[in-house]
Amino acid sequence: MSKKGIIGIIIAAVVLIGGGAAFALLNKSPKQAYMLAEKENAENWQSLFEARYDKELDWYNKTQTEKSESDATISFKVPENTNDEFGMLAMLNSFTLALNSQNDLKEGLSNNKIDISMMGNAMGSILVGLNKHELTVGSSLTDTMKIDDKKLSEYLATQGMEDADIDFTEVFSPQGVKQQQEDAEYLAKHYFEVFFKSLDDKNFTTKKGDVEVYGAKVKAENIVMTLDEAQIRKTAKALLDEVAKDEKTKTIIERNIKSQSFGMEGVEQPSIEDIYAEIDKAREDIESAELPDEVKSSIWVNNKVIVSRDFAITDKDDTFTIKGMREAKKDNANFKYVFTAPTGDEATLLGELVFDGKKVNDMIEFTVDQATVTYTANEDVTDKNRIFERKITATDKSGELGLPATNGAIAWEGETSYEKDAFDGVHNFVVSTDDNELGRMVIDSKTKLVKKVEPMKTEGTVVDLSTKTPEEIDAYLEEVMGNLFGSLLGGM
Repeated sequence: MSKKGIIGIIIAAVVLIGGGAAFALLNKSPKQAYMLAEKENAENWQSLFEARYDKELDWYNKTQTEKSESDATISFKVPENTNDEFGMLAMLNSFTLALNSQNDLKEGLSNNKIDISMMGNAMGSILVGLNKHELTVGSSLTDTMKIDDKKLSEYLATQGMEDADIDFTEVFSPQGVKQQQEDAEYLAKHYFEVFFKSLDDKNFTTKKGDVEVYGAKVKAENIVMTLDEAQIRKTAKALLDEVAKDEKTKTIIERNIKSQSFGMEGVEQPSIEDIYAEIDKAREDIESAELPDEVKSSIWVNNKVIVSRDFAITDKDDTFTIKGMREAKKDNANFKYVFTAPTGDEATLLGELVFDGKKVNDMIEFTVDQATVTYTANEDVTDKNRIFERKITATDKSGELGLPATNGAIAWEGETSYEKDAFDGVHNFVVSTDDNELGRMVIDSKTKLVKKVEPMKTEGTVVDLSTKTPEEIDAYLEEVMGNLFGSLLGGM
């Protein structure tokens, strides 16, 4: 990570970290009011999402803490007129995948099997199982292999990943997910406090008045944060110093490195020593580093929502700005933000989000020059059912997105149903360009809560790689891959 990269992160933290955590206070100072407004605005956006998809979120939480079993079939459809010179895409029409998954994540158990068939005839199967610290992998064309995370870490260390320290229970279990959430909450709260204390009250002003939002005047509180170069340097230094000395932050970074490196053989990962060497170098350079002349953020707050925002970073004669507004009503949230670079180039993000408890009608659009990406959703919702049509469309008149056509789209259509202990759905994913369908994938799934999940049972030969040396694992894997390719070529 370069010095400029670290400084960029610090500048971003100066402006944004206050929105990640704050606290409610009576008789708030302008500084406290600004931080609280950012926090409550972020929570409002989160509540919009949770209200739309409360049943899906509830079911996800159930599968994290309770035992479940899922069955799904996946089929494909490619139109006959699709440009497919070698006929490979058309072959997908004859394939069907059947998936079975049993999970007790609380106990670290996950059994997964995929059966592959072609024109109704069985072609083969793949299985992947997890039993706390032991991973099992196999197929109908190979022996079943198992290995524990300690041995896998040892083996990966011989393949150029010296710092590999894999713990399957951290990667896959709800406890691992919970740990990530706790880490994020700690970093937001802890560094908010550092950020908050580094700022002076004189950096903030407040007044009440009217602001125009979508052509209408709205009574709101205007809170302005102004940071000059000296204040930015002071805050950046305070954050860097805290990162350097806080042991819990170091533990979180180490844990993140380990999770990011999992399964990334051949991809070089920075060590904790490298990261902290860069942090120490940034601390040394912060006094002479080139920083913006000014960061100014003006927000207008009405009923815990930021209805207007004017944000600017000024560096000499260059200015980057974000100007936006948001109309928040009971059933909708319309917004528009314009990002302007020092060159004068603009990007626009706008949306119209509507949900009355029964229908979802959402549109979000992002435009840069002549390229536009649009998301739309139309959904009918009841207590036990959801019928939906969602689509992402990309229009590229300038060629900047590199699309093979002027218009491209991915649609997700289907229906889901909910019961206390079951969640079923049919999903159609359709890919098209210039209104011509290229192909679709259909997933028919049924998931239910179950009383018990047993560790995966295997048939035939089971090879325990945990008992082998790294050299023996290498030799065995080479043999397996050779036999596998031989079988595939023979079948073809």
